[in-house]
Amino acid sequence: MVSVNKSIGFKFRDRAIVDRGGNPTEPFLAWMEDLERRGNQLRQRTGGDSDRFEAVEGLLLNQGEVEAAQERPTAVPVSPEPPQVSAMVSGAPEVTEMLLNWQPEYALPPPTLVTGPAETLEAGTWTPVIAGSTMPGSHTYTTQTGRFLRYDGWVWISGKVVLSALGGTEAGNITITGLPYPATEDSDIGLASWENLNLGGAQYHPYGEILTGNAFLTVRTSGDNVAKGTRPVSSLSATTAICINSLYRG
Repeated sequence: MVSVNKSIGFKFRDRAIVDRGGNPTEPFLAWMEDLERRGNQLRQRTGGDSDRFEAVEGLLLNQGEVEAAQERPTAVPVSPEPPQVSAMVSGAPEVTEMLLNWQPEYALPPPTLVTGPAETLEAGTWTPVIAGSTMPGSHTYTTQTGRFLRYDGWVWISGKVVLSALGGTEAGNITITGLPYPATEDSDIGLASWENLNLGGAQYHPYGEILTGNAFLTVRTSGDNVAKGTRPVSSLSATTAICINSLYRG
């Protein structure tokens, strides 16, 4: 079935396609039926390959003079150039979409996936230990638990340490040792909670400081309009508890 806009008449290569009454001419109808027949044959020959079908179908349109319907050519010329279809509209200022003025669509090549070296997710446990910076001491604990995840140079740690008795020989500032990996850059990390830890004065917020190359953190404190400081082991009590949940580079 051929549908033609009857409000305008148009010609294909100076040959009538629509008569004065707005009806398709017999040669044009025969030509279109021939194209449809050959299109069905092409679908079978191209095995459903849409790119191949569209390219060859365009070649049929390019050679499609009105008299081609009477000559019934059996060979389809092959051209490496995309088919060009020219048409002229009589009485219309622009070529309308109903004309056969198109270019075949060619699929873009699939994107190339760029991948880097494979990263490994590592999971494990670690044992937090409260120690003095100059003299570790030997404390008694009720809880010492720690877990970690490491991926792409980032180390996430969680841990909980609870004292039940002080060793009495510790000295220096409070540190927590046993981190699963040394730090590859300086990091300040958060302490999730703390109990029975004497902070003293205006420095009321404890946090952990890990310096590059160290596998331990130093407990430091900060506050409102004061410089950061360290906490000496004398700030510990027999029931001090510290929880850690943070991330550092290691």
